[in-house]
Amino acid sequence: MIAASPALLPFGWVRGVAIALAAAVVLLSDPWVVLAMAIALGVGWCGYRQPAFGVGIVAATIPLQEAILISTGPAELTVTQLTVLPLIAGWSAAWLMGRALAPVTPPIVAWLLVTGAMALSIVNAVDRAEWAKETYRWAIALALFMVASSALRRSRDAWPVVAGVSAGILLATGVALQQVIQRDGPPSFASDGLMRAYGFFGQPNPLAAYLEMSVLLLAPLALTQLQGERAGAVRRFAIPLVVLAGCLALALTQSRGGMLGFVAGAVVIAWCYARWSRLLLLMTVLVAIPLFAFAPPGQTAIDRFSSSVTTVRISEQTTPANWSVHERIAHWRAGLNMVAAEPVTGIGAGNFDHRYREFTDVWRFRIPRGHAHNGLIQVAAQSGLIGLVAYLTLFFVAGARIARGVVRAQDQVARALALGAMGVLIAVTVHGLFDYLHGLSLNLAFVIALSFAEPALRSTRNAATNAGSEK
Repeated sequence: MIAASPALLPFGWVRGVAIALAAAVVLLSDPWVVLAMAIALGVGWCGYRQPAFGVGIVAATIPLQEAILISTGPAELTVTQLTVLPLIAGWSAAWLMGRALAPVTPPIVAWLLVTGAMALSIVNAVDRAEWAKETYRWAIALALFMVASSALRRSRDAWPVVAGVSAGILLATGVALQQVIQRDGPPSFASDGLMRAYGFFGQPNPLAAYLEMSVLLLAPLALTQLQGERAGAVRRFAIPLVVLAGCLALALTQSRGGMLGFVAGAVVIAWCYARWSRLLLLMTVLVAIPLFAFAPPGQTAIDRFSSSVTTVRISEQTTPANWSVHERIAHWRAGLNMVAAEPVTGIGAGNFDHRYREFTDVWRFRIPRGHAHNGLIQVAAQSGLIGLVAYLTLFFVAGARIARGVVRAQDQVARALALGAMGVLIAVTVHGLFDYLHGLSLNLAFVIALSFAEPALRSTRNAATNAGSEK
């Protein structure tokens, strides 16, 4: 933890800033600007006094993406940007006043290294605007990571964030159902007679990634709430129902990578949660595998997954059925070519699309799809081996820290929070083999999930401190 001296800011500065901003709002005639200022002031105040509530507000806005844009004069901000920036500013003010401590954990340091590698890649960036956008995504997530890690000191601090994550899941589920029922989407999203849900993310796979990071985060807590003897009906069943709704929305995306990542995370959660869940997992595997393998829907799913592997090993004619697989492989090859061309610092953060045609060797797939469809290849292509090493370090140290929290947690809620973070990390690792899961606002959802391990670790330190004082 890093503390700042209160002398860095004059006494009463917050009140002065609030008065000045309120006066500016009065003078403005545009109602959208007034609304934006009001939201910013409210979230900024949360960042200064109750940052956990601010983190919860940010979590609730992530599924909105660009569905709501608020004009602030020369620029337009998404609701997420309008909340996360004041939250960070308010928390920074609290740190400068000595009211908050800046955490310096191994995952935060590793995230800083990845961000630094993205920034360093400017030396080869052709499109500087896209470089700035990608570097911003990592930098703003780093700042939110610090805020969330600082705010979640005890298990009870996580409840406002849990409420925000739950609200986001319900919002995403409602939009997904509407899109599927009304077949609201481009013809290319139609699959197996259904429209693939994509929410406000523009594509089904990013929506699936968001749901992985949110649903798995709450799944262990839902199990804990169901077992609570003193909890009321609303408190006992609210989070489990949210988790079920999120699972439905995830299924509606029909994302193969999303399903695979979710199953991997869920298996880890079930294996680590309790003895009964481990036995249930083994029974489910023994029963589900034969049914899945011989039932027609299962055979179709197996064919879709196996096509992703066989296409790598053999030469296969491109057809409408395997077009997406071939397209993904073409992006993998282009990304690897970028790494070979600029192995140290990469081609520049955010420059994958800009340089794609230069490095692709498949004439059918000349149009880039935004990323390399593989997290490791994307990071290496953008920021070279420097960024790749930092990225791998991030996942290693985050996994070690979360595992320690799961093992050493002093209460059930703290353990459930840490176990949810573990499930998310596993899901992102697996799904990241097929997609780049750090675009849009997904990085914000990811760092919120990683911060859920902090109450378990701090409860351990508090218990050790109390035991030492008793001696």
